[in-house]
Amino acid sequence: MFLQILPPFVQNPLAGFRLSIVAGFACLLRRKTSFSYPLLWVSLFLFVWSVLPANAQQTVALHSNGEVSFFPNSNGFVLAVAAASDGDTLYLSGGIFPVANLLIDKKLIIYGVGYAPQQTTATGITQINGSIYLISGADHTQMSGLFINGNLFVGTTALNQNVSNVLIKRCYINGMVRLTHDGNESHMGSHFTLLENIIGVLNGNHIRNCLIRQNIIERLYYFRDNNLFVNNIIMRTSEYFSFSYSNINGSHFENNIFIQTTYSNMETGGYTNCTFHQNAFVSNASFGSTNSIGVYENLVSQDVNTIFVNYDGALAFSYSYDFNLDENFAGKNYGKDGYDIGIFGTSVPFKASMLPEIPHISSQTIAPSTDQDGNLQIQIEVEAQDR
Repeated sequence: MFLQILPPFVQNPLAGFRLSIVAGFACLLRRKTSFSYPLLWVSLFLFVWSVLPANAQQTVALHSNGEVSFFPNSNGFVLAVAAASDGDTLYLSGGIFPVANLLIDKKLIIYGVGYAPQQTTATGITQINGSIYLISGADHTQMSGLFINGNLFVGTTALNQNVSNVLIKRCYINGMVRLTHDGNESHMGSHFTLLENIIGVLNGNHIRNCLIRQNIIERLYYFRDNNLFVNNIIMRTSEYFSFSYSNINGSHFENNIFIQTTYSNMETGGYTNCTFHQNAFVSNASFGSTNSIGVYENLVSQDVNTIFVNYDGALAFSYSYDFNLDENFAGKNYGKDGYDIGIFGTSVPFKASMLPEIPHISSQTIAPSTDQDGNLQIQIEVEAQDR
């Protein structure tokens, strides 16, 4: 007995080649949680299409107006973005997608399968090689589950940098995230949300009104007014190795962990008119006359070797680190909200699997060839994601 993998709204691009999954193994949902039925079918079909020997590994599914189109080659991401309309959703398989400098000028919802190698053994990670530019028209874009081996920039000129209300969630951006092109207040957007990412360099470029929550940030600088930094791990607070001025003004820092501050006086290091509530600092931090801590104490002069379960103090991310707090660290339950400081605090901690919220293919077994009836035996285990 076999289950057909194609839902009614997907046109079969295999031209007569029969795909089926052994009944009972087609979809083993290990968590009893709600999920989108069409989304599950798209995920399954995208996976099967991407692993067939006749196809390239990299595949993008474009979901537009109830129809699904597939772009099965390494250039698929570029082609799918070009073909997409405002508000469409793109699902990227595992594999490497070269993009050079990709411009996005429309609202898109973009999902990869994840960036953590240990969690994506069945699919591989979704890796974007090159830089992505969000330009005017890309308001309300969302990205999740991507490893961007390059940069994520907003704007290419002063006139196309007005982009707002963007969500970047559970991505690993190996290069720089720059949130405006030139920092010109009259042209730039606002209200970016960066949630549970790993970011090489976070350059706000004088952006305002953003939420930066539960990220691991290797380098942070240039934020202007009304930005909220909550439960992040901030490894370094300066622009370059040779230039240590942060230039962050009028922002609020709460429940963060600062690994290195080049100047122990945060004001000297370029933080002005900021508030600091219940953060932890490895340095003997002080805050100067323009910054405020109110009635909230910050933990200073903390031994970096006693903060986390496993971390050696290096100023770069590694999958080998465990950023859960050591049970004896003073930051346990020290947050302003009563939870831990750092990324595993809040009522919704950093997702340890680092996976996006779409159904996740956790294991697969594929027969080496079809049987005498033309059926390809595939066993797939799928995990619904609760968030």
